[in-house]
Amino acid sequence: ATEAVALAARLVHPNAARPCVAILSKPKESLAARTKADVAGVGAALLDQHGCDVIYVSMADLSAATIESGTGDLLLGTRRISVIYSR
Repeated sequence: ATEAVALAARLVHPNAARPCVAILSKPKESLAARTKADVAGVGAALLDQHGCDVIYVSMADLSAATIESGTGDLLLGTRRISVIYSR
């Protein structure tokens, strides 16, 4: 699964040195231990094996995202998000 997510991120931003994958999940304190480990493992694989930057976001975080005029890119603060991966 991480290979496909990384490929999608590179297709969205082919010129980015490290495309950014936002992993959307519930807050860590409300996740079951197994799910928490799964989310962390996906993030680590995207970073270590595929060279993607990874950020963890909530629905509240995404509500603050904007669309950049001209490029149509999704921005969360200064981060250009290539893919949102929901866990």
